[in-house]
This record gives sequence, structure tokens and C-alpha cells, in this order.
Amino acid sequence: MFERAVFRPEGEADRLANYLGPSPGTFVDVGAADPKVNSQSFGLEKAGWRGLLVEPRAEAAAKLRKHRSSPVENVACGPPEQADSQMPLLVAGEGS
Repeated sequence: MFERAVFRPEGEADRLANYLGPSPGTFVDVGAADPKVNSQSFGLEKAGWRGLLVEPRAEAAAKLRKHRSSPVENVACGPPEQADSQMPLLVAGEGS
């Protein structure tokens, strides 16, 4: 009934533009990671969108601040009952 679809990152900006239309909007990129490579929002930002980048890893957040124009929050996202708590992160490469 369903078929698996695999899309390469290189065509993502075009797919997003076709789906979202020509007018810029607002985005929130949770787990923004790298400023450009496999970014879910870099193409949107280049197209005039405004947004917020959320990244829990301090090194990646610093890189985002250096190379992107959107504001960056160096925090992790979780349920409301875990607000103001800390948690360990298992980092196993750039995509973690």
C-alpha cells in the first residue's frame, strides 16, 4: 500500500519551495546541527524566511551563530515536565 521514498538532500530546497510556495514564512529548526550540510532550514533562510535554530550541542550552536543569520538557542527540547532540567547527550557524530 505504501512505498518507501528516499530523497537526496541536494534537491530538498526545490521540493520545499514547490511545497511551501514562493512567499517567505517562519521556521523553527530543532536540532539544527550543521549550518549548511543536510540542513532543514538553510535553503529557507536563503530564500528570505526568518526563523529560530535550536541546537543542544554547544560546538554546533557556535558554528550556527557564526555562519547563519537566524538566532540560535543552545538548548535541548523536551516535555514541559522536564523544563529547567539537565540531561546527558550521547554524541555519536555530526548527525547526533
